[in-house]
Amino acid sequence: GVKIYIMPWNETKIAVDLGSQRAKQVLEQLHPNIFVMLHPLITPLKWSHHQKILVVDQNVAFVGGLDLCFGRFDDANHVMTDPESKIWPGKDFYNPQYSPFDQLQKPLTDIIDRTKAPRMGWHDIHMLLEGDAARDVSLNFIERWNHHKENLRSSQPYLTPKILIERPPISGTIDCQILRSVGEWHVGCLREDCETSIYRAYLHLIENSKKFIYIENQFFISSLGNPKCIHNTVAKALLQRIRRAIESREIFRVIVLLPIHPDANYKEAASIRFIMKCQYDTIISAKTSIINELRTQFPKVDISDFISFYSLRNWGRLQKAVTDQIYIHAKMLIVDDTHVIIGSANINDRSLRGRRDSEIAVIAEDREKVDIEMAGLPFKASKFVHELRKKLWREHLGLEAGDESIADPIDSRVFRGIWFKTAQRNNSIYSQVFPIVPHARVHGVRIRDTEAKSGSNQELLKDIKGHLITYPLEFFSNDDLTPRSSDFDVHLVESNIFT
Repeated sequence: GVKIYIMPWNETKIAVDLGSQRAKQVLEQLHPNIFVMLHPLITPLKWSHHQKILVVDQNVAFVGGLDLCFGRFDDANHVMTDPESKIWPGKDFYNPQYSPFDQLQKPLTDIIDRTKAPRMGWHDIHMLLEGDAARDVSLNFIERWNHHKENLRSSQPYLTPKILIERPPISGTIDCQILRSVGEWHVGCLREDCETSIYRAYLHLIENSKKFIYIENQFFISSLGNPKCIHNTVAKALLQRIRRAIESREIFRVIVLLPIHPDANYKEAASIRFIMKCQYDTIISAKTSIINELRTQFPKVDISDFISFYSLRNWGRLQKAVTDQIYIHAKMLIVDDTHVIIGSANINDRSLRGRRDSEIAVIAEDREKVDIEMAGLPFKASKFVHELRKKLWREHLGLEAGDESIADPIDSRVFRGIWFKTAQRNNSIYSQVFPIVPHARVHGVRIRDTEAKSGSNQELLKDIKGHLITYPLEFFSNDDLTPRSSDFDVHLVESNIFT
């Protein structure tokens, strides 16, 4: 019969309890052909297994950012309310600003009052693979499973890769390569031989980009090359590519989508505010941030023509209109509509350095080309990547299926006239209707209210298009997010656990 092998991360219980021990018990009680192995036993305490994969018969695989857990189910509409529990039963109706997960043994019991509060929407990306790429994902699982079995001295069976007597014919047009972040505690390799192929692929694509970079990621914590505690140089690679574009007077755009704030209560958790500090320092707050470096080097240039940041938000109705962010959990990089990386890796040291969190991703390019325009000039794009980017933009901008108005991502009529204009208009409406929506004119850690202001014109919300808003670059500009001496949740651990 079918055998199922599952490898959850055995989380550090002193920091967070994700219910992995209970999951193992419940799953193994379902059928004797279900095998579950938790790893690690105790150490390392700081890092996690972060890969999100599913493999069927070593022939089909799914790779991306989506965790198999509560609160992740969503679709492109990102509905914010479900007062009658028709879509999101129990703990699937989730908003960390109101309550963290608890009583995981009662999955159908609500943790927030859904008649008064919105859920937090969830935006994620996964990719289906077949053929050799799927077998490589399977081999990654087998390598890790066998390492964990020996590391734990487990009685679980060894796994072996499928032997192909004859390679099946290739029918698709998309070329893929599997990328990883793995080190000695993930697969047993020597410390100096840890794999950082996701990081190297990011740098390679950025450095060789011609027209356009589009990023959706949960985090953006990076260094411009003079690290104190942050070592990855994705931000430096972006800075150098933008500098080259400005100096050569190219039309070149970097568009980055990030969550408004991390997936936790930033008002109560100093650790979350410290993560936000590191992210704002990368983007705009520090003197060596990517925006301030560009402003210093090119004072007469509108830097937003070259790099700009955005988030996602939606609204719904209960007794009043309510709103919250759509949490961007995707980990994706598109370059020139020719190449895409989709996986589990965030833009931070935890995901990219190899020795920390285990990660997996796929880089893809379609051999089938399509003729498009970039800034009005002819350009060859990969069909799959081009269609993926347009599908995402239609969702974010509230456009109809098949709308080709955003085919040229860098033309000013698209970037300024559609993308940026939609984000700004949506921002303006949200700030008029709701009392405290993080944006450029609202500073600091203040009491959060997702209900519409009394007396506000809620009819304005009908003019919201899609979900796109500008990222609140000035949200904490008047606040010092450096951990205080009383912030024990930060000081009791090394700072690199957050970056």
